[in-house]
Amino acid sequence: RNYDGINSDFVFRPDSQMLVYAATVAGKVAIFKDGAPGKFYDNIGMNLAFSPDGRHLAFAAKSSTSWFLVEDSAEIGPYNSVDFPTFSSDSRHLAFTAVLDDSSHVIADGNIGPPYTSVYSLKFSPDSDQLVYLAKVGEENFAVVNGQETRHFERILKDSEIVFDSSRQFHFLPFDGNEPAGTLAVYLDEVTF
Repeated sequence: RNYDGINSDFVFRPDSQMLVYAATVAGKVAIFKDGAPGKFYDNIGMNLAFSPDGRHLAFAAKSSTSWFLVEDSAEIGPYNSVDFPTFSSDSRHLAFTAVLDDSSHVIADGNIGPPYTSVYSLKFSPDSDQLVYLAKVGEENFAVVNGQETRHFERILKDSEIVFDSSRQFHFLPFDGNEPAGTLAVYLDEVTF
């Protein structure tokens, strides 16, 4: 098949029995599953996510001026933008980030979380019961555990990720600028809940 362009990485379903990717044909973009196109959109985001059991595919898609999170063929939205579709390890929960009215939110299982300046690094705990992500409001940075903010820091290291030590404990790398001139203190902030 001839494409005008490939718009995403090539992603295999967890059992390696299906290949998906986003490609442009005649100015419109679709998800192709084993070479067959799905619905065409004006744009599709770079992050394609299969559920761990391989039964669900989620991605961001733009139609006209609005973005949607598409899970299988169901469109959730509209939003100003959508990114980072993330499934829990048991495949029962889906979370993603969305911008509404200039505020970033996490949408988990259809529930819209509080507004933040930015949100990123969404992770479900290994037992799939807890949703944790990093967020920022103004100049304050912190982790959010099931909607509850942890200790606030001046910054979180760029590209810092949440790492679970167990289903009830995780860590990330924040730092504060309240150190003596010329020094920088980086913390390993462990959160147990």
